[in-house]
Parts: sequence; structure tokens; C-alpha cells
Amino acid sequence: MLHQDGRGFMTVGAGSYVADGIIEHGSQRLHVLVGRYSSLTGHVLFEIGMNHDYHRTAAYPFEEFFYTDGISNHAFHVNNNQIIIGHDVKIGEDVIILGGVHIGSGAIVRSGAVVAKDIPPYAIVEGNPAQVTGYRYDEETIERLLNIQWWNWPEEKIQECEQSLQNNAKAFAEQFSAADNVAQPDEIGQALASLREQGYVIYYLVADFTAHESIWRKVLLDYLSAYTADRPSDLLVEISKEGFSTERQELLSLLSMCHTDAPLVQIYTSENSSFHMLEMVDFLITTREEISAAYADYALRSGVKMVYGGDVRERLFHPPREYDISVGVMTYRSDYDQLYTTLYSIICQQGCSYEIVIGDDGTQDFRQEEIELWMLRHGFRNYMIVRSPENKGIVQNAMSILHSMRGRYVKMISPGDYLYDDRVLSRMMDFMKTEGWQIAFGRSCFYAKEEDTYRIFDRMQPFQLKSYKERDYDAVKQAYLVCQDYVVGAAFMGERGLVTAYTELIYGRVVYAEDSAYVIMAADDIRFGFWDHNLIWYECGTGISGGKSEQWKARLWHDNLATLAIIAERHTELRDLCHWHAEGRPSNSPYAEIVTSYYAEVDRILETETYLQDVDPRELQKLMERNIL
Repeated sequence: MLHQDGRGFMTVGAGSYVADGIIEHGSQRLHVLVGRYSSLTGHVLFEIGMNHDYHRTAAYPFEEFFYTDGISNHAFHVNNNQIIIGHDVKIGEDVIILGGVHIGSGAIVRSGAVVAKDIPPYAIVEGNPAQVTGYRYDEETIERLLNIQWWNWPEEKIQECEQSLQNNAKAFAEQFSAADNVAQPDEIGQALASLREQGYVIYYLVADFTAHESIWRKVLLDYLSAYTADRPSDLLVEISKEGFSTERQELLSLLSMCHTDAPLVQIYTSENSSFHMLEMVDFLITTREEISAAYADYALRSGVKMVYGGDVRERLFHPPREYDISVGVMTYRSDYDQLYTTLYSIICQQGCSYEIVIGDDGTQDFRQEEIELWMLRHGFRNYMIVRSPENKGIVQNAMSILHSMRGRYVKMISPGDYLYDDRVLSRMMDFMKTEGWQIAFGRSCFYAKEEDTYRIFDRMQPFQLKSYKERDYDAVKQAYLVCQDYVVGAAFMGERGLVTAYTELIYGRVVYAEDSAYVIMAADDIRFGFWDHNLIWYECGTGISGGKSEQWKARLWHDNLATLAIIAERHTELRDLCHWHAEGRPSNSPYAEIVTSYYAEVDRILETETYLQDVDPRELQKLMERNIL
């Protein structure tokens, strides 16, 4: 297998060669599988993961420019990221092969062809798009050659039969073909037949236990996340009878973690390849292993659909689902105990449909597999993990998360911050729907851990709530833009399109202060709704806004200047105000008087009033004391 940046991108079987091949790709998931004794002569272009979603209003790939790894086309759902070329295939010069194509064994692809669809075994194709113009042999000879599979012979036997391999194919097939043996239905075959009669969708996977970058674990977790017991589906996993005791035990251990609503999974052991099983399944899931090329031949002949196990879950098992709310969890070197508590506060939500999108900003040794197992143990399926290969900043991480979301509303949160109770998402959504808010925030309950206890603080941001309660939007705008009394970002929830659009606006200029998007919303006269109930437990004194590092202060000041510059570009009437902030707020300005008066009122509120409203410490204690690991 050939690797780049630690990823295997091409598997080439024994005796095959690729002369001057080029891979153009828009995905880190790419893979090209070439079987045995195939000849790719020159200037073959593999184009993988480059499709755009033309069903959208704009065919332009806006998302590509926001995805965190700088490579991927984010339209994963319209891209198949594997190309399979079978055994004994001859591909001419200047051929283009598109992602998702399977070229059957023995096929001939003439020079200049553009291959966009599957090619049957032993077919001859040419043109743009490539069309079948004939077959190398008659149907009976082709069937015999596919059964003989000479390319799987030991090298010594191939050398012994070299002369025969270079002579008449019909004579070769007659000489070496064994008597046709029709496989008799075994117990598992009879069970599959029964399942098909009941309308089950059946997937077939040959577990790639020997692979350096095995896919079987991802496929199993994706399947368990995509299906439940009430949806008629079956994943049939073929494993060898011999060896792999560790992997076999891990597979069984994963299955033992499933809840009672888990979908059907069957394990099938075999001594040899069980190609005949494909006649009883709907989908073959391919891997990076060479054996997938042989199974692909049989799938093509049997009319079985093929999907690549390395593709995203939605591509593998079902079309994307729409949710009421998408909750984005932003991580970077996060405390895993806090992360799991945050996740627990989310998966307990009731009264609405929601998904979780975890976005990691380049944490080394990020524990993705551990998180997936945690989700499996807790029976939560509607989640996705998106990762950046390196640290790019909070805004770009947020951008990646937003472009993976499918909910009508989005809610961003970080480890250490928790949803207040198990119905706040549905209640917040109902408030926004009923009153027509595009963006709104709720109360944040500030807390901090002090040794073995948790302290709740009588504090909140924004400091002044009167203008929001009275819906005095001129006063809100002044508080935001002049006094910079901001709402805690974790307390917001908004329509996905709006939040995405404003995050795109700051992308590339603001690096860390993702909440700057809300500042620009205020400048653009987008009104904030205020849900006057507790929405989150907010850990104070941590995070970049709570840090005291001079380096972080400098970074946030840079982001503040970038935000002011964006506002000044969009609003000429606010340029003087932006310059005043950028110059350090000189005291000889009318703005300084407004700020002084505003924070004098804040001091009065802090001394005479309370922000704590129906705060129940037991809700926080339940999260902290529950055994969630």
C-alpha cells in the first residue's frame, strides 16, 4: 500500500504497475485499489472527491474554502472516495477515471477514455464518456475465467502456466476450469433469504483485520449509529476462522455494548472467500484490502450495489436526516471528563430532535475512538466528529462544525459548559418558533470548581438585561457596540443559515473570537431575542475569554480590531465609534461618557440586585455526580 502523510491512498496488487498515474482529490478519504496483474500504462488521472452538490442553489463550492484541513471538498454526501480496478485490467494512456468507479477484472480501457460508470468484467470500453464497444470473449469463457481466477494462483504456478496464459483464452478456460459447483445454501444463507423476504436491507463486509488502516471498526460504529432495531437492516461481517482473536474479541465487545434497540449484526466465519453470499445481499462494503477487488467483480455480476467503508456514514447507510437542533461541541486539548459531562447534558435532552457535531481543532492524539465508544455505550447515534489535522483557530473550527450541521437551529458549546436541564433545548426552540426569533439567548448560570465543590456566582453577561426584557433595541445596540457588554456566546441559539453566514463573514480575519459574529449582527440591526430562563451552566474563569495570558490578550485584541474593521466597512455611520475603540477609548469623547454612565448602573445592579433566577444547584450536582464514564 502506498502512503502519504500517514494515510494509505493506493493499494496495488502483485504484478500490477502504474506508470505516471496522477491523483486529483478533494478528500483525505481517497483510496485507489488496483488488483493483481493489471497494467496502467501512462498518464492515468484518478479524480476523487471532486463532485459539487449541484442540487443546491449555487453550484459554487463555498464550503471548500471553510473546511479545516484545506483540502477536502465538504460535499461528502455526493462523493464516493474509492476507485476499484480489478485483476488483469489494461488501461491505455490519457485515461480519466472518476471516483466511485469499479472496473471489472479483465477489462480493457482504450486510450483517451473518460470512465464515469462501472465497467463489467472483460468489457472493452472507449470514448467520453466511456462506452462498452464489445467484450474480449464470449459469455461462457468469461464466466470460466472469473471462476478460475488465475491471478490468485501462487507465483510458481503462474510461471509454469505462462505459455498457456499467453495463448487462446477459450482453450485456457477449458483446460483449467473445474466442474461447476453450485454452492448449497448453508444456515446463514437460509437466514439471509428469510430476512430478504421480510424486507431487510442487507450489507456485507469482509473484516479487514490485517489492514494497517482497518475500516471494519468505523463501518460497525457507523452502522450502529445509523440504524435501530425497528428499521429492518442487517450487517453481515465475514471473518476468517483462523487467527485474529484480539480483533474478533474487540468486535464482540463492541456488540456487547449495544442497547436493546440496536440493529441486527451477524458474524460469518469462513475458511475461503464466500463470493456466493453476495447473491443474497443488497450492498457490498469495500475496504482498502486487495480482496475487495475480487468481491467487486462478483458484485458487478450479481447486481449488488457497492459502497466504500471509508466514506462518511450518510454515504454508507442512509441519506442525511434533518434535525430541529444541531449542537456543536468545540474541542481543543479539552479535559475529557468535562467533555463527557457536556455530552451527557446534551444526550439527556427531551422534546426535540437533535444531533451533536464534535469539532476538534487539531488536538494531538485526539481520542476519537474513545468518544465513539462512549456514544455507543450510551445508545446515542445522531452524532458526527469533524477534525482538523492541525490547530487553525476557533473560528475555523466553528466553520467546519457549522458546515456539517443539518438542524434548523444551531447551538454551540464547549467542554465545561453544560445545558441547564434536560428540556432547555426544546423550550428554547419553542420560544424562538413562537415569537419568530432568528437568534436568541438564555440565561447563563456562572459556576466554578473549587477543590471538591462547585461554587455558583451571582453574575451574568450581559450585565444589563433591562433593554432586552423591554425590547428596547436602540439601547441593546448601544450596549453592544459602545459599551461592549456582550452576551456569553455559549448562551446563544440561532437559525443555522444566519449563524453560518455571519461566521463566514469573520472567517479569515478573526481567528479566535467566534462570538464576534454576534457583534456584527448587532451592528446590522439583527435583533436578539431573550429567553428569560436558565439555559446553560457556564464555567467562568476558563477559556480564552477568561484567561489572563498576555499572549491571549494580544490575540483577542487583534480579533477585536478585525471585528471593528468589518463593522466600519459595512457601516459608515459607525466608523467614528470603531476608531474610538481601536484607539483605546480616549476619555475626551461622548462615547466615554456613555460607557461611564452604563457601567455605573452595572455597579449599582451588582450591589443591589441578583442575577440568580430559579437557579437549582441540584441540576448541576446531578451532572457532576452521575456516573457518566
